[in-house]
Amino acid sequence: MTEALIITDVQDRGVANRERISIKVNGYCDLGHYWLGLGIRQSQSEIFPLNDNIFWFGRGYVNVNDWIFLYTGSGTPRVNDIPNQSGKIYTLHWRRQNVLFQSSEVFPYLISAPRVGLPENFTPMAIPNLLDSNWFK
Repeated sequence: MTEALIITDVQDRGVANRERISIKVNGYCDLGHYWLGLGIRQSQSEIFPLNDNIFWFGRGYVNVNDWIFLYTGSGTPRVNDIPNQSGKIYTLHWRRQNVLFQSSEVFPYLISAPRVGLPENFTPMAIPNLLDSNWFK
C-alpha cells in the first residue's frame, strides 16, 4: 500500500522560525483526514507519542508531486507553484511558541483518520478551508 503523504525530513531542527517538517504528497488526498503528532524514539521502528502535540492539517486537497512544509513557528499560510513542474508547495504553520525538535530523539508521525467518533448531540458546522487566512490568525 502506498501512503498518500510521506514525511521526508525535519529540517533546521531547533532553529526558531526555520524548523519545519517536509512532507511529500504521493497521492491525491483530503488533508482533513490527516493529523501530525510528535513522539520520542523507542527503537528503530517505534515511537512513543507525546501528549498535547498534534496538528490537524485542515480542509483541503493536495495532488501527486505537491509538497507540504509545516513550520513549527508562526507565519502566513501560502501556496506556490513549483517552477517547471506540475506540483505546488503548501506552506503551513503550527504556531508553536518554541521549537519542537531540539532533541534528535523527537520525531513527527502521521495519522490518517478519515472517520472519527463524535458525540450523539454533535451539530456539524462549516470547517474552514486550509488556506483561509482568517482561520490562521
